[in-house]
Amino acid sequence: MIALIGMTCTGKDTTLQDLIKLGYEPIVSYTTRPKREGEINGVTYHFVSDDEFELLRSRNIFAETTEYRVASEDIWKYGTARLDLKGDKVMIVNPEGLKNLKKEIK
Repeated sequence: MIALIGMTCTGKDTTLQDLIKLGYEPIVSYTTRPKREGEINGVTYHFVSDDEFELLRSRNIFAETTEYRVASEDIWKYGTARLDLKGDKVMIVNPEGLKNLKKEIK
């Protein structure tokens, strides 16, 4: 597994797209943020409601989660499913998420 680690706006998405072009399979994270133009549910992210996200979290589905407070004062949540951490894949994670993944992958 390859993990692209960095804060927001550091080029992780661009690097991920380059690796996909080379044949790497991405891990598709879950998010509660609104879908942007051109994004595809299940390909770019698994877009879920806040209630769906919390249900998945309560069922211990996620290996790591992160929350961001955005300018609108909304909170956007992101999570990586445990089952997706198998095989040769590439993922994006921030430094906080990496700490959680280190606990998960021993």
